[in-house]
Amino acid sequence: IIDLLNKYKSRTHQFPERDSYTICVIHPRSGTVLQDFTRNIGNLDKVDIKPIPTNIQSPESIIQSIKQAEGDIVVIIRGGGDEVDFDVFNDLNVIDAWISLPSFRISAIGHSKDRTYLDIFSDRSCDTPTAAAVGIREEIEKN
Repeated sequence: IIDLLNKYKSRTHQFPERDSYTICVIHPRSGTVLQDFTRNIGNLDKVDIKPIPTNIQSPESIIQSIKQAEGDIVVIIRGGGDEVDFDVFNDLNVIDAWISLPSFRISAIGHSKDRTYLDIFSDRSCDTPTAAAVGIREEIEKN
């Protein structure tokens, strides 16, 4: 984990200032979390959301989704669940792929009580997917 911390120090990003934004959203294949997220982003003309559905319980699937994410902002979201359901976000290979992204990275997994290594290694960590969407919308509206 020390190697990942050292790698992370050199790969943090500020929220991008753009005329338009591409936001890649890595999300579970089932459930309503993506709909909640997009509803809370709102109808911003300068935002293109690219959903990337994945098996959110599989480190390999998450890594593959991270590697295919290309955008100004990459968000990984999921709803709450049992504590064991979040172990995948402590997987060091998932963290390494996440750190390697050149995009602004936001984690919004679970609820305020759910904390993982992914949160630590994100440019921004939000308590919920809704909070992430609202925060992104507010940042974009400021620009």
